[in-house]
Amino acid sequence: MFASRGLRIAIAGIVACLLGIAGLLFMPKGLAIVLMLSGGLGVMGGFIWTLVEYYLPSSSADKR
Repeated sequence: MFASRGLRIAIAGIVACLLGIAGLLFMPKGLAIVLMLSGGLGVMGGFIWTLVEYYLPSSSADKR
């Protein structure tokens, strides 16, 4: 694959966040806000996953 798992999680979070922003026009506001917040959590989770994968010595990246 072209990207690490953390980067793919972050990209999915960005997409969810953008859908939430666009959804403010077309969806109920509560659903759009939940999409934006979950997208932000996805971006943060992907960033943390990338840090763990590449910088901690006991991570799964060392076992490949």
